[in-house]
Amino acid sequence: MILRPIATAQELDFYIRPMVSVSNAYRIELTNDSTNETQTITPTLTASDTFTRTFNATFTGLTEATWYTIALFEYNAGNIKRLCYGKVYVTAQTDLDKYTLNSGRYTEHDAGASSREYITY
Repeated sequence: MILRPIATAQELDFYIRPMVSVSNAYRIELTNDSTNETQTITPTLTASDTFTRTFNATFTGLTEATWYTIALFEYNAGNIKRLCYGKVYVTAQTDLDKYTLNSGRYTEHDAGASSREYITY
């Protein structure tokens, strides 16, 4: 997941188990991996389907070029359940689709009539 170092709402998509209720309260904890400082956010649920939840959340003080640990929690009648846990990178770049880890390292080949494609390194 990628966040921008801005103090306005950003959209976050989480892939979760289908047994989670959309009517419960949610919290996001974002911890800076360098400073170990954590901020807890109450996000706004904007979309939901069987396996995903989309939230809008506003974070403050995000440091560019920094890794964070993110966790999504569900609160229901005193019970707290961690739904997702992962890493977030903060960058001001917006043209991320131009970059790939393997750019120019692989050659794609078409196998012809069998309709199978394969790559070589």
